[in-house]
Amino acid sequence: MLDYNVDIEFVIDDEDVCMDTTEHKFTTVKAPYSEDVKNLVWKAFKRDLTEKHGTSGAKGVFYEKEAINHIRKDNLFDARGVIDYGEDPIRQREGVDLHVIGKDGSMNSLQIKGGWSSISYDKSTKSFNVTVPKDFMSYKYTNQYVMNVSFKGDHYVLYDKNEMDDWLTYNKESYIMTRSGYIINIRKLPDFVKTSFKVW
Repeated sequence: MLDYNVDIEFVIDDEDVCMDTTEHKFTTVKAPYSEDVKNLVWKAFKRDLTEKHGTSGAKGVFYEKEAINHIRKDNLFDARGVIDYGEDPIRQREGVDLHVIGKDGSMNSLQIKGGWSSISYDKSTKSFNVTVPKDFMSYKYTNQYVMNVSFKGDHYVLYDKNEMDDWLTYNKESYIMTRSGYIINIRKLPDFVKTSFKVW
């Protein structure tokens, strides 16, 4: 039986933390991994890509670190900190990789899509394409935002999931539909999207 009366220690990754809330620096907190929770809610849960695919497949992590770097550098959501759920089976089942905490106390939930299947370069048009994953649009996931991160981690595209879902419904001429998702050229992204690309 899982004991709910145990102390779970959250790990603060950012050493540069000021406890004075008037001068609070950006803080990253990593939610802990629990084998008991995994076995209870999602036995097939994998903590990273190497564990998921083995040594012959894709390796590494799921781009949470790169996403956090962009949130901090570009001051997205006017953030004061981030909670990283990359190894939390419960939040992962909900489609929440990160919670971004705004300076106004707001909680913004993000799902991260990274790698070549997220942002790709099209040689024929000499521009980038963004893939909005079909399954990420599912309402079984509770996240509000999706962030696509490029393979090298140097670029991102951030959008509200519901706004994107509405836009896809009424702008079918602006994207290509594939089995994996909706492919949108970077130049055709709607105005509500935030991105590191200089396209407008």
